[in-house]
Order: sequence, then C-alpha cells, then structure tokens
Amino acid sequence: MTYRSLFDETIGHEPAPRHSVEELIVRYRRRVLMRRLAGAGAAAATLAVVATMTAALSSPPPPGPAPAAPTSAASASQARSLMGAEPPEPAERARARLTEGIAAAIRTGLPDAHLDAPLEVERVDGPSLSYQSTQGLTVDGRPATLWVHVMRRSAASTCTPTSTPPSPGDPAGAGPHTSCDTQQGSGGERIVTRLTTGEVQGGATFVVYVDRSNGETVTVGVQFLGAEPRIGRTQVTAIALDYRVTLYP
Repeated sequence: MTYRSLFDETIGHEPAPRHSVEELIVRYRRRVLMRRLAGAGAAAATLAVVATMTAALSSPPPPGPAPAAPTSAASASQARSLMGAEPPEPAERARARLTEGIAAAIRTGLPDAHLDAPLEVERVDGPSLSYQSTQGLTVDGRPATLWVHVMRRSAASTCTPTSTPPSPGDPAGAGPHTSCDTQQGSGGERIVTRLTTGEVQGGATFVVYVDRSNGETVTVGVQFLGAEPRIGRTQVTAIALDYRVTLYP
C-alpha cells in the first residue's frame, strides 16, 4: 500500500497532485537529514545510513503513461461533482493562512512534538484548489512524518480492511495489514480512521479522514519507523478536526 492509494479513495475525481505524497516525504526527509549531517560534519559512513533510511521511506509506484489532459467539458463536470462551494479566498492568502493554521493545530494536538523545520504548505491545482503539507517531526526522541491534506471532496471517504489479521507470532504478517474504523464527530463530521502495519520496516501508518458537512475533507496521517511514538488516534484526530485547518475561514 502506498500513500497514493491512501489519497485516491478520498480525492475521487480530483486530478493527481503535482508531487505524490511519497515524493514529498522522501524529498523532505532527504533535505532535513542532509542539512543535519552537513552541520555536524558527518562522515561518509553516516551518509550511507541516510541513503538506507531514504530508500526505506521511498516506495513509489512504477512509472506509467501520462494521463490524458481532461477536456474542458470533463473539467467542468468534475468541478460540478465536487461538494461545497468554491473557496472565495485568494490562493496565496489561503496558503499563508493554512500554513499558520496547520502549524497551530499540530502544536495543539501534539504539544510535545518538535518540528524538524518550519512548516510549508503547497497548493495543488485542479478543478478546485486543494492544499497539502508534509512535515518531519520528533516525539519522545523518535522521528515521524506527518502530512495534512485539505480539499473539496467528490465522494465520502472510505477504508478497506484486510480480510486476514496478522498472526500473534508474526505481527507484520506476510504483508501490510489494514484495520478501519468509522465514527461520527460531535459536530456531525464523518471520521474514518485507517491503521496499516507491515508496509515499512517495523513501522506503521495511521491516517484519519474527516468529512465535514461543508463539503471539504481533511486528511491527516503519520508514519513512524521502529518503536511507536506517542502519536495515536486521539492526537491525529484532534489535528484533523481543528477548524483552523479548513478551506473556508
């Protein structure tokens, strides 16, 4: 399972982002780790460790043929199928506001987390604008990668669990194992959670999709390697429910 498949179920007919989530995470991790190594004057052996860690984080799908450009009629149809209203806020103002809002939501939901670098939000162009951010952070001395995506949705978020749970003697099983849960928030939000283990060496991916009544979906996910940091459903859901993370201020 890749990050692309996690977003595809939520995005529906929205076109793919300029950069896949896998590429954003690998690029961010590489930049932060290389900056740390440069500052510390690390040796070549340490660079080999960085290369190994980058490879573990990167599992992009094989390249395929470029999708055909949608016609004007198809683009108009996609735009009409999106829920909610087109955000009236200028894109650059929205990006600046979301940069502050997402950073504040992370500080509130994960007060003990240390951000590896100042948070950045990217705009994703399509029939309707959406925004995404990928952030490296440290909790209890353990690294993790957190990403946030906010968009107008075309369909309800879904999660498909694996049919066979992992055995007690082999928690990772023969491959990735996904468990799902759906709840309703106090404000009427539809909250879909997904936990996938076994897709990365000794790590896990936890994702929360929040479908809001205004037609937008906020997706917040965290990936960690090795021992699990203190980041779970409550913390990730709190970030996704934070109304500073919205297309509609």
